[in-house]
Amino acid sequence: AYRRNNYTAECSIIIIDGKMSGYDDGTDAITTGFTEYLGIDGDKHRVECDYNYSLIPKMFDQDVSVSQDKIYTLASTGSIDGYISRRDYIDYFSTDIEVFFVDLREVLTAEELDKISDKIIYYTKADGTSIPIAVDLSETKIKTDTNLTMDDPCYGIVVSTQKLDNAVAFIRYAFDL
Repeated sequence: AYRRNNYTAECSIIIIDGKMSGYDDGTDAITTGFTEYLGIDGDKHRVECDYNYSLIPKMFDQDVSVSQDKIYTLASTGSIDGYISRRDYIDYFSTDIEVFFVDLREVLTAEELDKISDKIIYYTKADGTSIPIAVDLSETKIKTDTNLTMDDPCYGIVVSTQKLDNAVAFIRYAFDL
């Protein structure tokens, strides 16, 4: 069953295997900080950060399978805009046929890419082609000014996003661009 919300999600970000205080009621530092950055009210127009995903296998636990299915479904319906995970899970859903993330060269200016060049994460296809798909948030306010329980958090914009401008704005917010 799916229930439509009585608000507009201006940016929906899923967080894989990470939590922080306030994650369960929308008062976490990422949600509140990015809401303020976008200049939205947080009521009728909201940033959604969903921390209820896991890709770390555990004995007798179906969390990984459930998370995979839900992420595939949300991505295929354009219901998620951003994806935050540890570096080793950043290209988890990417294949040579279809990369899960937006090519950052298509959404950031050359100047912005240059400023964060040492924080860009690439997906390398079998033919050797490298595509900039994500950014390392480890030294940004997303990690340093919060109690996010994730080592090496990285962020990518999901290719099926319906809110591309706001998904890109998250990178600008994180790096003060």
